[in-house]
Amino acid sequence: MEAFQKEINDINGKLTGFDEKLTGFDEKLAGFDEMKGQLSTILSILSGKGKGVATNEEEAIFDEEDHYEPPKGDASGSKFILIPSKNTCDEDVMGQPKHDKLEETEKQEEHGVDAMLKEKLEHMNERIRSIEGFESYEPMDASQLCLVPDVIIPHKFQMPEFERYNGTTCPRSHLVMFCNKMANYIRDERLMIHCFQNSLSSSALRW
Repeated sequence: MEAFQKEINDINGKLTGFDEKLTGFDEKLAGFDEMKGQLSTILSILSGKGKGVATNEEEAIFDEEDHYEPPKGDASGSKFILIPSKNTCDEDVMGQPKHDKLEETEKQEEHGVDAMLKEKLEHMNERIRSIEGFESYEPMDASQLCLVPDVIIPHKFQMPEFERYNGTTCPRSHLVMFCNKMANYIRDERLMIHCFQNSLSSSALRW
């Protein structure tokens, strides 16, 4: 009987302990609910202040020319200029400044234009040289331009007037006419050849 009463007392003691623990849990839950309410209040206050701060920052950033007027209590009266955090030197994907890239591009374009002008100038010089014959003929003596270099023109010689042969009439008749005109110099072969050129015209000059 005493043992049974002892067990009942132990059970009652344990139940009392459970009640105390449950009471403690209830107090803790109440504390958690209170903390939750406080956190909600703080978050709502912070969110409202954050909007206000963001609005003020936007107004400061987009103010005229980024100027900031100091408070009236500032004795210095100097203006503060907000320095933008963005890098004023825009860079491309590779990290090279754009103005350097533009300068390099302009230099390449100028080099291309110079090369084009140089090529055109060289082409014009070649055309001029070909027209004037600078590269077509080697330097030569005036005597080499004569049909008969060793010809001796008699004193007071006058070139007869020939009926010029153009290659369409009878060549034999032209030779007879030429020899008759040059009868006084028929034995001077060099002079005859020299004068015969003056009796030709048109395509006959290319004989």
